[in-house]
Amino acid sequence: MREILSKTHLDGTTITYFMSENGRVITSEVSYTKNYKSLHEEIEAENETLPKTKRRYMTEDGKIVGYLTAKKLGIIS
Repeated sequence: MREILSKTHLDGTTITYFMSENGRVITSEVSYTKNYKSLHEEIEAENETLPKTKRRYMTEDGKIVGYLTAKKLGIIS
């Protein structure tokens, strides 16, 4: 296998793609910086300082919803 492409994004993540001899991409590796936070972790950190009605929640689909929608969907009780 040989490395064909390496991309670094603004948030510091690096994606490296590897290719076999016949020209197909076999695998890719993602590396993160030390202080990288996922979207879910960022939302949790923001919610700590906000009142309940101003908080945001993430659904299983990855959508971000407000307090009332989260209550209707059963994300919070």
